[in-house]
Amino acid sequence: ATGPSYGDGTVKAREAGVLFTPVGTFRPGTDGMAALPAELRTANRLAELGAQYFIVQLDPAEMKHGALTSLRGALADNGGVEVAQMPVAAIVARLTPAALARVEQLSGVMHVEPYHAALKLEPSIGRTPLRDPIKAVSEIYALELLLFPGENAELVAGAAARLGANVTAIWQDRVILEIHRSMLPQLAAMEPVKLVYEHLQMSPRGEETTTAMQTGEWNQGAT
Repeated sequence: ATGPSYGDGTVKAREAGVLFTPVGTFRPGTDGMAALPAELRTANRLAELGAQYFIVQLDPAEMKHGALTSLRGALADNGGVEVAQMPVAAIVARLTPAALARVEQLSGVMHVEPYHAALKLEPSIGRTPLRDPIKAVSEIYALELLLFPGENAELVAGAAARLGANVTAIWQDRVILEIHRSMLPQLAAMEPVKLVYEHLQMSPRGEETTTAMQTGEWNQGAT
């Protein structure tokens, strides 16, 4: 089963102004991604944070004329950094106030939008069958927080713990924890977090499949 989709399901073409995300397809320059729930929207907090992640959308027609090269140069000159790419013709960048001001002036830039918390929540969270019957009905979720490159996992783990999380592992680029599902918006609102998804038990020979969970044996009854 899949989770929420907030975008325009009728938009299919890879055309200028379209943004494909795990939670739907949008035209940020037209609707400003207004369909996202208010509690999962992220405001421009550059004045407070000093640096923040934004989606920078380019006109695909301008790519062949050096728009992406110009954008990368503007980022490098103003303390910004590209951290990911998104279709169609968009990047995710960590911007400073100076970088944002310069990027918005560039020819070929169609739209600049904060990287909203809604885009970080993997839609299948809480919808994948679990082998443990207690965990399957529990409102405490086991999650992984994947961080943007260069972010400090120890700091993120500390912030999550203050939200009530039980942190079970800290890696260089991610944090694994258990927390009540009501705290998902707060986790996604953490600026260093790129993606939140469920930490699922790995099972040999596909033993997480429906037949194995129902019968208690691998391949029992499967044809």
